[in-house]
Amino acid sequence: MKKLLAVVVTTLLLTLWSSDILASDSQPHRRALLIACSDFPNAPWVKPLPGARNDVARFAELLGSPKYNFRDVDTLAGWVEGSDRNPTADNIESAFKQLISKSGRDDQVFILLSGHGIQVDALPNVEGTLGLSEEPDGMDEAFIAADYGPDERVIRDDTIGSWLDQLKSKGAHVWIVFDCCHSGSLTRGDGDEEPRGLLSEEARQANQNSPRNDSHDTGIVDLVLNENEQGKDDPTQGSLVALFAAQNYETTPEMTRPVGAVASSENRRGLLSYHLEYLLNNVAGKTTYRDLENALAGRYYAERGMSGPNPYAEGDLDRTLFGLETIERNKSLGLSRKKDQYELLGGVMDGVTVGTILDVTSNDELIGTVEATEVGISRSVVRWIEPPPEDVASNLTSLNELTCEITKQPVMPWKVAVQWLSVSDAATPVSNQLKTWIATQQELDSSSIIAGTDSSARKWSVCVATPETARRRFGIEIKDTSILLLNSIAVQYDPTAPPSGNEVSVIYPASDLEKIQRDLTTDFERLFRMQRLFQLAGLYGDSGPMLSSRGVAVEFVPLAPDESPRNLKPLNRGDLQAGQEIAVKLSNKKSKTLWYTVLLVQSNGLIAPIHSGSIPAAAYSSRPTVLEIEKIRLRPTRGNAAYVAVTVPVLDQRKPADFSYLAQLPIGVHRVGENSATRSSDGEENAASSTTLGGLFSMTTRSTENKLAIRQDGSQIAVRSWSVTQQEAPRE
Repeated sequence: MKKLLAVVVTTLLLTLWSSDILASDSQPHRRALLIACSDFPNAPWVKPLPGARNDVARFAELLGSPKYNFRDVDTLAGWVEGSDRNPTADNIESAFKQLISKSGRDDQVFILLSGHGIQVDALPNVEGTLGLSEEPDGMDEAFIAADYGPDERVIRDDTIGSWLDQLKSKGAHVWIVFDCCHSGSLTRGDGDEEPRGLLSEEARQANQNSPRNDSHDTGIVDLVLNENEQGKDDPTQGSLVALFAAQNYETTPEMTRPVGAVASSENRRGLLSYHLEYLLNNVAGKTTYRDLENALAGRYYAERGMSGPNPYAEGDLDRTLFGLETIERNKSLGLSRKKDQYELLGGVMDGVTVGTILDVTSNDELIGTVEATEVGISRSVVRWIEPPPEDVASNLTSLNELTCEITKQPVMPWKVAVQWLSVSDAATPVSNQLKTWIATQQELDSSSIIAGTDSSARKWSVCVATPETARRRFGIEIKDTSILLLNSIAVQYDPTAPPSGNEVSVIYPASDLEKIQRDLTTDFERLFRMQRLFQLAGLYGDSGPMLSSRGVAVEFVPLAPDESPRNLKPLNRGDLQAGQEIAVKLSNKKSKTLWYTVLLVQSNGLIAPIHSGSIPAAAYSSRPTVLEIEKIRLRPTRGNAAYVAVTVPVLDQRKPADFSYLAQLPIGVHRVGENSATRSSDGEENAASSTTLGGLFSMTTRSTENKLAIRQDGSQIAVRSWSVTQQEAPRE
């Protein structure tokens, strides 16, 4: 899929524009484009969707009301022979171009596409940097225009992505809603439900040969989330939020609404549009798009339980609804109940440990307090310390109204072992103060570090070194006396032996004590999060003691265009060579659909989210579902890295379990644009030599002194790493 869009997070702290300001031509405007493809006169085999037309009519009324005050609402809906308002492919293109031409900086733009989705043969793409196609399954997702027929009049995802990119580049803040399937079926859904999707013959064939990858593949547009994207802080750049009605493997229905209404075309609605309209009619205060996504999940759960579809949003979700202000709320966790047991929708990956105290709120009002008694990777058992008053509890229609936030954290079991290393007689004004500060940090419950001992196999060391000492003891070249942070391998430097590539060292100028303390605190926290992630991988990995069921794996498969994908076997680490092009794939043998997050992790502290989404259950254990994550070319580098896939069963959690928030910069990097002063890696995607944890993570160790009270919760962490040390052969 062509990755066309980069989400730019605005940092302007302004309030919503008032209606009198919006009326001025020199001020931002609110504009809407509402498209409903409900009738298909050239394709009698395509089922009509009267609900799409109703969706657009209701949203036109809502947006034009005083509550939202959209003065410019353009609609293309239904089918009237000869009308220029029919949502044909040409009219849709013209409407988008007009919207682009008249939109400007800080305009609020709302777009609704209601109708059928489909997959069609992909058009030839510009080859990527590896000379590889960016459409691994050879299919484009598309929105079906009303003049769809034998000539397949559709609006492709790449085309929509290009239009959205143009709007964003003009400074507009865009919210686009797709109330359609990413792929679907011509068969009628159960009972009153009608799926909003078609499956072309090409898509049927593609689905037989290549399982879909729905990670950042929205089915209509691709979103590339890059917090360091150039232009992030450019106030002339706009932003984008995209809301989707279903995951790629799901269909989204059209049905009679409200519940109990007469079954007629006038009462047909798209499920997403119906619930979204309700929420927009009742929203109050400063509501972010993330708040809206959470509220949607709540309404779906109340109506459908854990049955699909699962709507989701991507983009600038912390921006206020039709506003410019960004509100980053504290991370909140949901609460559920199974019989007499309360479960928290969060676990160790979210920072919860046994004894963690959380405040429980309803509509931003504190109603009680809970404590975690059993903790899993993504779910925990809690008990009420201060239960809600009876009058409050009796008025709760659903636990889905409740959110929990961590307020007290006990001592963490995976602290980083750090020691002060005396290696030089060169005293500096800050050396003794820094040594004392580290000793103090090691004693604090809230700190990320503990004192390193001789038995700490993977301890880190902090020292003061002159240029000569740094060169002689560690093989490090520095210009002035500096503070060094070194892993155990760097401390064991042997000048007679070649570098192993696993040495990690960070250099801090020894001039400003406060800055050194701030930077070391940040780096200790990064190492702590890294250590926690990999020790959890040891517990929940393929050979881990806490894994209740196996079946998830990250695999490397060679790229061989002349070979059938079914004939290509996963590579062993001994088969890997520099210059080799491989596909990174995630496989699922389990009988459950899983949420997944794939992270690229390096031993210099970097945690980079690669993909997140859902992977369908396997039809048979012998035929796993396989998703292609990305393609890479192996290059020889120094340092360790691995792909880590964290998976959580979908049936346990309606809202996607996305662990992308674990992203962090490498140690030694403390501002955007700064390079890491380490010897661990040159930034390439190559790493150590293990498909299990083994010796991969030189900075981590599983503590035997702290007993980990972690429960089995159906989650699994899969790890795949590799090692390439030989030079890359010249390319022909």
